[in-house]
Amino acid sequence: MVMAHLPSFQLHFSDPILKGLACIAKLDGKHPSLVCGTDGGRIFVHTPHQQNQTGDGKTSSSGRMNDVQYLNINRPIKALAAGALDPMQDREFLFIGTQATLLAYDVEANADVFYKDVPDGVSALAFGSMTGSNGVPLVFVGGNCSIQGFDVDGAEVFWTVAGDNVTAMTLCDINMDGVEELIVGSADYEIRIFQNEEVLSEITEADCVTGLCHTSGNWFAYALQNGTVGVYEKVNRVWRVKSRHFVNSICAFDIDGDGFPEVITGWSNGKLEARSARTGDVVFRDHLPSPITALLVSDYRMSGSEELICCCQDGQVRGYLPLVKQESSISKANIAAVGVPGPEDVAQQEQTLADLSRLKQELMYELLTYENRLRPSAASFSEGSIWTQANTRMTCTLERNIKLRCCELLLNTNNDAVIRGVIVIGEHVCEGGSFFFCPSVPVSALSVPVSPVKDVQMTLNIKALIGAKTSPLYHVYELECLLPKFSMYTPLSDQQRLEMDVMDPISSLRFPVNERIPRVMLWLNENFQVDLQPRPNTDTFDLYFLSLRDMRPLIISLSTEDGGQMIIRTDNMELSGDFVQDLCSNLMITELESIADFPSEMDEFCRVLEEVENYNTTRQQMTMDMADACNQVKALLIRAEDARMLGDMKLMKRMYSELYSANNGLILEHTKRATNHAALLSALKQVRIKN
Repeated sequence: MVMAHLPSFQLHFSDPILKGLACIAKLDGKHPSLVCGTDGGRIFVHTPHQQNQTGDGKTSSSGRMNDVQYLNINRPIKALAAGALDPMQDREFLFIGTQATLLAYDVEANADVFYKDVPDGVSALAFGSMTGSNGVPLVFVGGNCSIQGFDVDGAEVFWTVAGDNVTAMTLCDINMDGVEELIVGSADYEIRIFQNEEVLSEITEADCVTGLCHTSGNWFAYALQNGTVGVYEKVNRVWRVKSRHFVNSICAFDIDGDGFPEVITGWSNGKLEARSARTGDVVFRDHLPSPITALLVSDYRMSGSEELICCCQDGQVRGYLPLVKQESSISKANIAAVGVPGPEDVAQQEQTLADLSRLKQELMYELLTYENRLRPSAASFSEGSIWTQANTRMTCTLERNIKLRCCELLLNTNNDAVIRGVIVIGEHVCEGGSFFFCPSVPVSALSVPVSPVKDVQMTLNIKALIGAKTSPLYHVYELECLLPKFSMYTPLSDQQRLEMDVMDPISSLRFPVNERIPRVMLWLNENFQVDLQPRPNTDTFDLYFLSLRDMRPLIISLSTEDGGQMIIRTDNMELSGDFVQDLCSNLMITELESIADFPSEMDEFCRVLEEVENYNTTRQQMTMDMADACNQVKALLIRAEDARMLGDMKLMKRMYSELYSANNGLILEHTKRATNHAALLSALKQVRIKN
């Protein structure tokens, strides 16, 4: 049931609030302030509890809308956060991230705590402590393929590598050991859980991760760029939903007062929505006039109860109390009149009756539509010809098609019923997460091509439109099909290898596996969907697969000699890593020594390092050239001004003409330097990925 909920307070600022740039901070250590990033590289701070000294020596809170201060950063702000970084002080500092710098600022003292250059950029900020910090609070900075942690002195005490540009971060005690882990979302569709610099788990999603928040215990919520919102318990997904709009902000707050925080989402169309973290059901919904840019939780009015604070792009701010708190504010007259409904109750009952009446009319109209559609059909066709038989069933099997370089879902009906169309829904099945396949002629056996974009195990939800051959009506049959992780690799026989002239890969990965061959074969059957049978009295086996994406081979060899050894031959390093990680997870192997030999990858890595060195040399040379050009500009300015003061207009005109040419040269050099810098960052990103 969706609750009706009225805001507890509303504010409206004259400045817009940018997406993701808002936080609540106790800048003086006692009173909460709203800090928001706005246009022009500025930050405004609203302090409704600013202490004013009265005549009797007491303090009072003004709470006026004009209690706004501005901080001029003069650079585009990329991320904003706050926290008590200094354990010796109660007040909280602001953390302001720009394109290549991080500023920790003490607003109360009007002083910088530290200022750090961050070459990898700042795209996300988080505040907290984890195992490696020994309980010391850190500000975590997510940038281009890297995560850094700074203490109160500005010292870098934490550093690790991410797979791509970091887009969201939060802290959560995933393994329930009393110490929080760092959860990181990145642009490569991955959610990684870090314990110190070690990656505990990786979760592959369907799109770029745009939001993360801790709900309770070892539960956390996430949001994707394609409008998906969901919840994980540890690494197990509890639920997810998808919308055609975009999630701008996500947080956790107990809006219904049941003791369990709900997942609150703010959307690009101004929708504010609360869903149960355990079931995903909508419990509260509101709509604001402009896109929601930030969701915060704080006792902002210092009333003794936390509120949900919703910030909008147009500068509007709304607060929402939990339902139990709002109900406690009902007028005393309504409470005293036991058994007599108040005006609000009567209005709510009338609204409920109106909603039910409207629903009744819609259902009656829908029923009438079905009846009208059936009447002409019964007259046009013989009895029984338009109806789908009650025992109609649909089956699904998975096959590989080497010619089309894809997997195929073979759908069949058990009688004469035909399939008119199929909807396939899956996270990584295609770019949008779902597609519709319609044959030119309805058939009882249909082959649906599927090409997963990543090696991830997924469950496909198949909805098929099935009906009789001559019927204008159809039924929706639903079926789930489990697609194994390595479904895009088809086994090859020796004859097929000779016919296709497949060359063996030159790269390999070798590691010990002290496990029985039948158990390894069982894992291979499940993840490659093959039917391998162990051969009696056999200590070795070799399997040949072909990737349907790039038509490159994969050879798996296992031998029980010398305690057991497995060799994976493939030129795809990422594939070998996924293979080993999934195999070790299944066999409960926590530590593994391996020998990797990827000559082509090493050659590419050396080439990238050489590019980085060349780009860096070019950057240094350009910096020197621009410094010389700047000195030349200064000299020309001085000579031009001297000529003006001496009245030598001819010389002044010539100096300004040379100055104009020098300025154009500086602009051109700046463009070259920016292009070189972008290429350098791209090369450094490749270095981190390959490392």
